[in-house]
Amino acid sequence: MKNMSNCIYSEKLDYEIALLEANQIKAGLILKQQLYDTFGKLTSANLIKSILHSLADDAELKNESIALAAGYISQKLFIGKSESKLKLTIGKVIQNMVTTVTANFFAPYKD
Repeated sequence: MKNMSNCIYSEKLDYEIALLEANQIKAGLILKQQLYDTFGKLTSANLIKSILHSLADDAELKNESIALAAGYISQKLFIGKSESKLKLTIGKVIQNMVTTVTANFFAPYKD
């Protein structure tokens, strides 16, 4: 009788071990898939995209960006491809003036 009960316990133990091993393999596959998904989301393009989306809602940043862009464009329009030191200096002054005026213009729209 002892031999028969040992055999039943042994078979039950083998069955439980097989179940645990199957669950371990399944959990390992799920973990690997999650790791691949995480690495896929951590590409530089996705990181930049998520940062830009989070910054797109910031009104103050939008206003400052518009002011800086307006100043830069006005400088490029005035200077062109000139290498004259005087023209470059005047271009920088114009850039700062346009940036300041544009930033002050958008100041009432800040949240």
